[in-house]
Amino acid sequence: MPGPRMTTEKPKNTKKSAEFLLKSLKAYRPTLIFAILAAILSTVLAVFGPMVLGNITTEAVASLQSTGTLNWATIVPLLITAATLYGVSGLLGYLESFLLGRLAAKYAASLRSRILAKISCLPISYFDEHQFGDTLSLMSNDIDAVASSLRDSLTEIISNTILFIGSLVMMLVISPLLSLVALIVLPFAGFLIAKVAKKAQAFFVKQRKILGNLNSAIEEDYSGQSIIKTNSHAPESLRSFNKINEDYATSAWKAQFFSSIAFPISHIFTSLGYAAVCVVGGRMAIAKVLTIGNVQSFIQYTKQFNRPMTQIAQIASTIQLTLAATERIFTFLEEPEQSPDPVEPNTLAASAKTATAATLAEIPRGAVEFHD
Repeated sequence: MPGPRMTTEKPKNTKKSAEFLLKSLKAYRPTLIFAILAAILSTVLAVFGPMVLGNITTEAVASLQSTGTLNWATIVPLLITAATLYGVSGLLGYLESFLLGRLAAKYAASLRSRILAKISCLPISYFDEHQFGDTLSLMSNDIDAVASSLRDSLTEIISNTILFIGSLVMMLVISPLLSLVALIVLPFAGFLIAKVAKKAQAFFVKQRKILGNLNSAIEEDYSGQSIIKTNSHAPESLRSFNKINEDYATSAWKAQFFSSIAFPISHIFTSLGYAAVCVVGGRMAIAKVLTIGNVQSFIQYTKQFNRPMTQIAQIASTIQLTLAATERIFTFLEEPEQSPDPVEPNTLAASAKTATAATLAEIPRGAVEFHD
């Protein structure tokens, strides 16, 4: 019996996989576009938040130094502006999550219905050549991967890209010198994170491959218990299953390990950047080159700027796996179907008595012969 098809690290045809995905989402495009716009607007509003908070700090310090009391006439409007920015940003973020959650659920249900309908149209030869576990994996693991990517990864890429660019622009507006200090550590962090992400991706791919084998082994052993017991094959089946199960556990913990250390690496370099920004920014504030509110805003933008780096690297890996899952799904949906029964099938003559010379050869004989 042939082995199950494996999920590859990358789709064989990325462009075709993306086209298949976009074409299948045609009915959901209005919702998808609205969700993307909500994510963009939510991120843009969040980018301006630290600047307003910095202005509040600057006004508070200035009023305390000059009069000894807070100038609420200036501070209150800034507080209202900050609350409005973050409030509207949060509502738009919730709306985007709600819309994409519904879209992903409906899209996954639609794909499962299409696969189920396809199964009933496939010829017997297809099931002779493919294991049931592999087909079941399409309806569970691959569809879940595509739905999860639609729900989480799509707008994450857009939001993180806007956050990355927007934070960099605001940092440069506040202080080019501080921006240079903050950016010095990024090449080192980016290099290490890319290495770790590549290693983690390899183990995640291996994990998904072994999962296909594991599903097939479970399905075959469960459905073939009578054959296994009749032939005293239980010990060998257990050994085979345990080997696959151990391989899956090993690849899973290695994938999680390398995936989890990306954040500590990013955190170390981010902390170094914070320390450098605080030292240089503090000296600039003392020299009155920058206000204390500018330094506060800059530190917040540094955090916003560093965060997308790790997430974008992880999401890029997820997108590759999603396209590979998409390719498997639509390759299955394009499998040749069994020829449909004719609308007006030919009829055989009932017997030799009613048969004519033209239909005599069509009479079923019912003769079976065995040779050798």
